[in-house]
Amino acid sequence: MAGRKPKPSSKKELEGNPGRRPLNENEPKPPQGMPDIPNWLKGNTEAEENWQYEGDILRSMRIMTKADRNVFAIRCYLWSQIIQLVNDVKEEGYINSYQKVDSLGNEFFEYKSNPKVKQLDSAMKEFRYTGALLGLDPSDRTKLQVPEETPEDPMEKFLKKKGHLAIAK
Repeated sequence: MAGRKPKPSSKKELEGNPGRRPLNENEPKPPQGMPDIPNWLKGNTEAEENWQYEGDILRSMRIMTKADRNVFAIRCYLWSQIIQLVNDVKEEGYINSYQKVDSLGNEFFEYKSNPKVKQLDSAMKEFRYTGALLGLDPSDRTKLQVPEETPEDPMEKFLKKKGHLAIAK
């Protein structure tokens, strides 16, 4: 059995390391900051607007890294698909009816669920999942503790301690 996916150390730190287990000191730390929007997403108006909107939120939360680019791009693409599917379902309805004729020549209607409703449900589940990965899910946010200020550069800290650096801020 595979079990649960391990939680990144950075996320454990933001949660205050509730399990008190030793954190992986050698875990890769991708550079903080907002990645550039990928070329394949450009031109998709809804996706680009979501990139800006949620990107601003993630930037202000200070949890976005350059390595999160593809997950965030998928989330933005899913958003554009959700908007399209919602509009399609509004126009077409939740149920589609088809007029049919049986072997005796009798006309009748057959009703089937619009397949776009299932596609919409699937896209929304994926959208929620990618949000949880990025810390946009409300229950995930309750576990995070983002420090008030950015951590001091270790070299600056060392030089200040030794009295070799005076930085005016």
